Amino acid sequence: MMAQVTRSVIRFTMEDLDEFARASHDWSPLHADASYAYRTPYGARIVYGALEQLFCLSSLPDREGYTLSSVTAEFVHPLFVEVDYIIETVSESMEESHFRIYDGERIAAKGKAFFRPGAPSEPNRMEAQPKVRKEPIELSGSDLYKGRQVNGEYWPLQPSLDIWMERLKLRDKGVGAAQAAALMWQTYLAGMVLPGRHSLCNKLTMHFREQAVIGDAAINYDAEVIGYDDRFSKMRARATLKSQDTLVAESELHVFLREPVAEVTVDRIEELLPRSRALVGKVAIVMGASRGFGAAMSLGLAMQGATVLAIYHRSEESMRRLAEMVPAGCGSIRPYQGDAGDAAWCLELQKCWDDEFGKPDILVINAGLPMLPMTTEVQQLERMQQYVASSFRLTSVPLTVWLKSVAAKQGWSVVLSAESVTDVPPDYPHYVAAKSAIEGLAKTVAKRHKGKLLIVRPPRMRTDLSNMPLARHESIMPEHVAVEVIKRIGNTSAKDGYEILEGSFRHQ
Repeated sequence: MMAQVTRSVIRFTMEDLDEFARASHDWSPLHADASYAYRTPYGARIVYGALEQLFCLSSLPDREGYTLSSVTAEFVHPLFVEVDYIIETVSESMEESHFRIYDGERIAAKGKAFFRPGAPSEPNRMEAQPKVRKEPIELSGSDLYKGRQVNGEYWPLQPSLDIWMERLKLRDKGVGAAQAAALMWQTYLAGMVLPGRHSLCNKLTMHFREQAVIGDAAINYDAEVIGYDDRFSKMRARATLKSQDTLVAESELHVFLREPVAEVTVDRIEELLPRSRALVGKVAIVMGASRGFGAAMSLGLAMQGATVLAIYHRSEESMRRLAEMVPAGCGSIRPYQGDAGDAAWCLELQKCWDDEFGKPDILVINAGLPMLPMTTEVQQLERMQQYVASSFRLTSVPLTVWLKSVAAKQGWSVVLSAESVTDVPPDYPHYVAAKSAIEGLAKTVAKRHKGKLLIVRPPRMRTDLSNMPLARHESIMPEHVAVEVIKRIGNTSAKDGYEILEGSFRHQ
């Protein structure tokens, strides 16, 4: 037969993620917890790789008289809800199909499926209720040593599995309930068991044994770590699935481990810059103060004696811990929750501060958005424009509200940019455009008000927003950047105008 090619538009919803979480029992927070996902480079819950895989199988031609024998899927870029994607399938024969998911012109996922004559695999009985985890385990890289083994039993939540089987018409594609359950098990293993809470699936492979019979609606699994690459924080594991001691399928998983970023600490800052009273009496406003560079700047300024008015958006618990870290005898961190891009809120906040703190001496603008790859093409133009507009708003508002006051006190305004403004990465045009626009605005406003402006262009910092598997080991700690900035703005003899701080940061 000639190759049959299909292309269709798909769009995932938040309800899809919720229903798939119930079905698969995979409650790993990158997929299921909005507050957790917000603090990651992705900025929002991402679609389950196994769900993408099932949608791709659903897009294949009907295969009456055939059953799925093996499937492999690779997840290249994350997918999000309420975005249109294209699934392209190429079926070479009744036995073989290939599939891809496109985000614009960029491949986000790809895979291949093989079939053989036979009926889709179904369990004989549905009564079993296997014990599954309710909370994901939290393993670190040191826990994923070669030879580590786990085992257990699994079956999806039957009513939710039925919903997905019917909605995606999987039996028409040669995929029975037992096979769909096995594919869902892969995301459960990665997200809840091995490595658990901080997992990110990269590649899943499943081979089904011919004529394997599943009795009760339950499968037993035995999994073993076969390798862990520290360079990329990537685990490889193999597993077998059995039903009443009968081998049903064999699986291999490649999973990234997104270990949490270490929080800013007093000790790491003090190793680089001993605490002092140099900024006693100074008032500093810091945007995005609850994490990363903003947290390091807030703590570092307070340890030099400043009163830090720390603006944050959502991370209340992190902000509270940071404020409590300030050593006795130093300055203080005063948290304020709100939207730094809301001019009315910022103006009202300054009115509240006028009597207690007066006008600020230092302004640090750090608020930013997740930095995900994007391409310059029509399909992604609207997202690119939204990113640039939102980033610009988060900087332009505090600049126009506070830079004039800081300049009048001969203080410093600090704007966080990035080295990518000059060393342009081709996959981040939106990020480069946003940072370039922000720099241009900051220079103009500083010149108009005769203020001192420091534009900071660090390399990638090790923060929640940059904690991606292939970038983690090529980053520097935010404390090193913050200390360099604090040292520079401590120079009271600097002239009005702007300076660019770059190239002097210590790599870790």
